[in-house]
Amino acid sequence: MRYAHAFCIVLLCGAGFACVADDTGKACAGSAAPPSAVLAGGPTLLTQALVTRDIACLSLQCLTAAGLQPYCSRSCSLDLGKGSRCSKDGDCGRGQQCAGNRCVGDDCPAGFWCRVVQDAGPYSGQSFCARRPCQSRGDCEGGDVVCATVGCYADCQGDPNCLQPLKRCAAISELSCRCVDGSADCSDAQLQCQLPGAAAPLPV
Repeated sequence: MRYAHAFCIVLLCGAGFACVADDTGKACAGSAAPPSAVLAGGPTLLTQALVTRDIACLSLQCLTAAGLQPYCSRSCSLDLGKGSRCSKDGDCGRGQQCAGNRCVGDDCPAGFWCRVVQDAGPYSGQSFCARRPCQSRGDCEGGDVVCATVGCYADCQGDPNCLQPLKRCAAISELSCRCVDGSADCSDAQLQCQLPGAAAPLPV
């Protein structure tokens, strides 16, 4: 099972990130939580939505969501001013989202938007800066942020009896994908991808 998504990725400067006052998007020191800690998902594919404590982050908050590797985040709030009317996020301008049928901004850095990430659990209903989906660099609000395509797959972590695999996402370059018919372009269903060090390709 594979999917393709694009997210805004922050290009932080300096090996120690000393030049960054807000480290939202920086990789956390810890790793993703095990399947038993997953709090959100569907009937067949679990999507992690976890907030954990991490001393590597300025806010001490690490977010795992949308199948992406854990990254530093922080609490946030929406600017509930009088924005234009909307029915979906696409109706709003750069850096805005549709909330309560109004286009609103938030206090998250470029490439992130303020979202409730858990419907259940200790952070239920609380908002955090989460990576913003994108189609072009312009959707990422400028700055040192790019729009990067990732491939997502179902991961049972080697469990042959797995009924609810976790959603994992990685850079396309890490998935070593190719079209099974040898063509230069094909649908996701015709792709064969293999993780580094894996003995076999990912299942279609």
